[in-house]
Amino acid sequence: MSGKKFNSTGRCEPKRHYMLLFSGDQITFNKLNPVIDIASMFGFVKNLDGKVVVSNRIFETILYNFFTEVSSSIYKAGVADKNK
Repeated sequence: MSGKKFNSTGRCEPKRHYMLLFSGDQITFNKLNPVIDIASMFGFVKNLDGKVVVSNRIFETILYNFFTEVSSSIYKAGVADKNK
């Protein structure tokens, strides 16, 4: 993984997590990255040969469903309607 996948503060961009799930991009495991540190602390991801991988199928399904819901136009329309 190149440094381009992290912003200037060293935090992983949300787009990277989306790409990890949907396109299989590899992200280097770095405990100094606060997002990776917290995700690994809660067991969502783990270090496999220096790369970030989702720990198990259950978490993979939960994260996949979350990103699908958040990115869907139905979800966005519902949030906009709720805020009226």
